[in-house]
Amino acid sequence: MKIRTLIVSQETAACAELAALLASEPDVEVMAQTHPAALEPARWSAWPPDLVFLDVGSETEDVSARLTEMHRAGVPAVVVLARTARYALAAFDAAALDYLLKPVQPGRLRRSLQRVREHLLARELNGSRTPGLRPVPELAPGPLYWSRIPVRDRERVVFVPVDTLRWAEAAENYVILHTTQGNHIIRQTLSALEAALDPEQFCRLNRSTLVNLEHLAELRPLFRGRFVAVLRDGTRLTVTRPLPELEQMLKFS
Repeated sequence: MKIRTLIVSQETAACAELAALLASEPDVEVMAQTHPAALEPARWSAWPPDLVFLDVGSETEDVSARLTEMHRAGVPAVVVLARTARYALAAFDAAALDYLLKPVQPGRLRRSLQRVREHLLARELNGSRTPGLRPVPELAPGPLYWSRIPVRDRERVVFVPVDTLRWAEAAENYVILHTTQGNHIIRQTLSALEAALDPEQFCRLNRSTLVNLEHLAELRPLFRGRFVAVLRDGTRLTVTRPLPELEQMLKFS
């Protein structure tokens, strides 16, 4: 299936450059290139694009309202474009799936498209939910989290149930998933994975370790206020978070 894509920008040159880069992606179909003033998401309800690249270069543009309007119209993935990280991060905080700095670099675009593909595939397999997006309050009654983690294995994608994930560790630009069925490696940051999982089931023990509380057996004190987490299979993981934070996360108090 083609990823129906719309490019929204005030800059004609930027639209053309991005469209040229996307032309080399066989599964991406650029439906149109349009100016923000001509954007009418309300008309997309019958056939919305799968992906919108939204240029947020204007300081006065209400990015949050624009993204809310797109989600309301049924757009499952929005990637923002910006000249500076400040504007890009503001849009990302408003529930965009990813962001790209202009001029767009081909390698960074490919990584963003891979995230879009995984998001759309996971969304389809989870009954058209949007597990990779933080919900817009007006549109969703509560957070939607992954029930399965998409893992690329050569030419296929397998889906690992989150209940089988015992713990995960960061490894530069990758995450190693330690599951009851074996280990998997995904190209993802630990922070992004953490955001996609239910915080009542998963918590960060330190900067590079995320644990499934269902597999946590006990916490043992070490020294200077530190602990070691012992999983049911005997795995020991160092805990660097303060005890009050642990008590709040684990609801001991």
